[in-house]
Amino acid sequence: MSKHSFDSILEKYLAGKCTPAERLLVEQWYDLIGDEAKIPDTNEEWESLKTRMWIEIQKQNKKEATVIPIYKRLSFRIGVAASVVFVLLFGIYQYSSKIFFNNGFGILESTNYEKIENTSDKNKIVHLEDGSSIRLFPNSKISFLKHFEAHKREVFLEGEAFFEIAKNPSKPFYVYANKLVTKVIGTSFLVKAHKSQAAVQVLVQSGKVSVFKKEEVSDNILRNIEGVVILANQQLNFDKKSETFLKTVIEKPTLLANKTFIDFNFEEVAASEVLKKIQSAYGISIIFEEEILKECPFTADLTDEPLYGKISLLCQAIEANYETIDGQIIISSRGCR
Repeated sequence: MSKHSFDSILEKYLAGKCTPAERLLVEQWYDLIGDEAKIPDTNEEWESLKTRMWIEIQKQNKKEATVIPIYKRLSFRIGVAASVVFVLLFGIYQYSSKIFFNNGFGILESTNYEKIENTSDKNKIVHLEDGSSIRLFPNSKISFLKHFEAHKREVFLEGEAFFEIAKNPSKPFYVYANKLVTKVIGTSFLVKAHKSQAAVQVLVQSGKVSVFKKEEVSDNILRNIEGVVILANQQLNFDKKSETFLKTVIEKPTLLANKTFIDFNFEEVAASEVLKKIQSAYGISIIFEEEILKECPFTADLTDEPLYGKISLLCQAIEANYETIDGQIIISSRGCR
């Protein structure tokens, strides 16, 4: 058998055109290169393995040539070549089908996992069996069990994805991304966990999530630890180097789904009541001195203003200041008396 034929057979395997019989031969001849053989994980290692295989085929052919008739020797050589191809096939199959990515929680090796990678330039929608959906951003990938376990739902993420989770209090949903675990019962949120970026971000659109460092997680404590809680319109930044959390209000907060009917046209309404209505509409905690601000009347139509626009206009009218700390808005004012 020529080297060209060997390479052609290997290409046939890589294209997925091998027969079951050939696959069986690979298993029979897997010992051809000895116990030191391991599954390569780089192109250079694959080329090295191919070379070693070809050398061993030649050695085996010479050894068998002294005791086997020519007609058997030819078939034997074909069998050996096919076997060698399937050794590579078997290795590649094991490597590609069992290992998807290492996201900081160990390599996923179970063939029971569904593995999806978005190599396009558009978002990809993934529907889960529990009714949840995932919007997978370009250059991102996820893996999850084809059938969730009885007491939990788990997804492994590398990159960026927006999750809309079906509510199920008895079956929490966990997203494992880089060095963080995000736990949720039912909500919608965005996770950004690119390996190339210095921070991991979790942004909540609705509901509530808890976020943990990976070393805080084990099968015994997943249900018991609280983690860092993030509410609607809040985000959590986790610095991977210092392993520190910073909770803030997201850049463009939106009205909660069930609060879109609120009237933001005010006429001589106490500033304290205006802030309560804004807080209720966006689900963001606003800290202020109610006794002081209830004496400050406010008149304006804030309907078309975003959250920060509403807060800014109110503060200008009553000569107050605001800042965001730990995912809350803090109002400072001397009052209007």
